[in-house]
Amino acid sequence: MFHKARRRLTLLFTTVCCIILTVMTFLYLYLSTRNLLDNEFTSFESNVSSYVTNFESRTVISYDWLAKLENSQQYRLFLYDNNSPFLYNTIAQDQAYTELAANLLQLYDNQLKEYAVNHPFSSYHLDFAYQSKEGLNYYIGIGRIPRSNGFLTLVVLYPLDNIYHQLHRLYLQSAGIIIAT
Repeated sequence: MFHKARRRLTLLFTTVCCIILTVMTFLYLYLSTRNLLDNEFTSFESNVSSYVTNFESRTVISYDWLAKLENSQQYRLFLYDNNSPFLYNTIAQDQAYTELAANLLQLYDNQLKEYAVNHPFSSYHLDFAYQSKEGLNYYIGIGRIPRSNGFLTLVVLYPLDNIYHQLHRLYLQSAGIIIAT
């Protein structure tokens, strides 16, 4: 009789511990995912702001400087002078990214124009998360810098593939821990 009760209590204790471990793991995964994405977005906003400031102060924009700027953060940069694309956009970029940047610029052009009416001499940028029709996730930054002969528009794409690969590995490791228990 005591052996039967002991087995049942052991089974109950083991089940409760597994449930607690599973709930804690899911909570950890949720918080880790949220933290990672929030930190990445905050960093992205800061970088876009820095880019806009850099472009404000530059009078000459070279291919090498753009390539170095782009490679340092895994971002895709697209420049438009009075809504005409720079040659850099077609030379250095994948066609799919180029089309996405042009579509986003068209989509958010009214917001940019509305802000320009209210603040004609100041630079500004919009930063937001975006999911393409194919299901790919991006952080997008669109900045507009007034110039003497019009404006320079900067579109920054940050594909989140690497971040989601990190999260996928984290999920798999956590699943392994849950299954092992």
